[in-house]
Amino acid sequence: MGISFPLKRRDQLLEYVLTLMGRDQSNDLTDFNTELLHTQSLALSACTTLVSLEPRLPMETRNRVMKATLGFFALPTEPSSIVESLVTNLIILLGAILLTSGEDGRSRAEQLLHILRQLDPYVSSSLEHQRRRGCVAVQEVLIKFRNLCSGGFGALGSYPTFTMNKQIDRGTRSLSSLPSAFVLPSRDSLSLGERTMAYLPRCADTDTEVRKVAIQIIALFFDISLSLPKQKAYPNDIDLESSYSALSSLEELVSIVRREASVDQTELFQRVVSSVCILLSKDELVVLLHSCTLATCDKIKQSADASIQAIIMFIIRRGKELREADVSRTTQSLLSSAISLTDTHSRQEVLNAISCLAENTNHVVVFDEVLSVAGKDICTKDIPRIRGGWAIQDVFYAFSQHKELALLFLEYTLSILHKEPVIINSSEKGESTSESLADDCILQATMFALNAFMRGGGKIGKQAVEKSYPSVLSGLILKLGSLNGVAELGRNELLR
Repeated sequence: MGISFPLKRRDQLLEYVLTLMGRDQSNDLTDFNTELLHTQSLALSACTTLVSLEPRLPMETRNRVMKATLGFFALPTEPSSIVESLVTNLIILLGAILLTSGEDGRSRAEQLLHILRQLDPYVSSSLEHQRRRGCVAVQEVLIKFRNLCSGGFGALGSYPTFTMNKQIDRGTRSLSSLPSAFVLPSRDSLSLGERTMAYLPRCADTDTEVRKVAIQIIALFFDISLSLPKQKAYPNDIDLESSYSALSSLEELVSIVRREASVDQTELFQRVVSSVCILLSKDELVVLLHSCTLATCDKIKQSADASIQAIIMFIIRRGKELREADVSRTTQSLLSSAISLTDTHSRQEVLNAISCLAENTNHVVVFDEVLSVAGKDICTKDIPRIRGGWAIQDVFYAFSQHKELALLFLEYTLSILHKEPVIINSSEKGESTSESLADDCILQATMFALNAFMRGGGKIGKQAVEKSYPSVLSGLILKLGSLNGVAELGRNELLR
């Protein structure tokens, strides 16, 4: 570990260094002058030394150091020489914080994830230079973590890395005599599904350097995961032979991008996704799908669209593995994406992903979730005034125009229509009002869905209605008649 140092003196020096790095939050980053930036760069270097000393800093102090320093990733690009030096020192500091976070695998993995999540805003920034810095920082921290886990085994070639202070390296040597179960984290602790979804959009970034580093990040994560002890939860879930083959494919892609060889970017991204699809465990895949909203709404449109295509590929290849609860949550995530997106093309791609999910998993679960969200919107929002249009109506249109789903969705809506309305006696109102209101909202959503078939289903929707015309007509007539009793109780909204 680090060199022993009087605790009080170390803490006093750290306070002083943090003060040197401090800035008025109201100041614009562009107001920094060269002299101040140089001072802060030296302060970061000093902070790295202090963080590396024994005794270890408590977690609260480490987090405080990160909070005080991460903002430097948002610095402008000029003056380039001093800013680049400062950012390099900041990345070295993050490595030191990781290496001094603890001696057991669990605590190191927790610190790793905390650092990576703090870097997420820069990795997904709309500014190119911030995305570059964020991705390089992630890569360097992961390299340090991999070295702790493998001691150099299972490396993906000779990645360039920053030189760390010598005293930090002693931490690795002091762990060599400990049992692997103590030193190494579990695969679960890496949150591979969440982290993969965070970096996958960058593999399709508009910036070449960001793409190169992002692919190496993905490869590093799975290289680390396969070097960890085999977990009991994965014996039948992960095919090691296929996984190592997929990792080799990623290594090949890393080699290609580092040589700057000419390659079609779309093909490159598809190959990355194909390898990731094999490498993820079932639970990791589920987490990835649940956390897809940010990626599909990425600030860089090219990355967002590529992420949606990746989701579609995951669903096509492994959708049959999803449980009903997984399908439900994935539908919710994709609906959130559709609602958030105002770009017509991007929203249409998300609608295609929802249709793909219905086609390749349990379509009834997807339909249930869509109708539930539609019902809540109808009963709580002013639908005509929703900015960018009502996304759920676009989902209805997508289903009605889908060759495989149109008839299934029509039959589903008819089954809802054929349900008897709930008649509430005054004595039952206290317990049943909320349930009845939910049923009313679902029924109204069903009518919206049928309207979508009639008005926007196109040729496919028209054929589906014609094929089920007697059922559609009789269902509407019977529902109209059955609602008379409900209307007498003052609930006229259902007759609209």
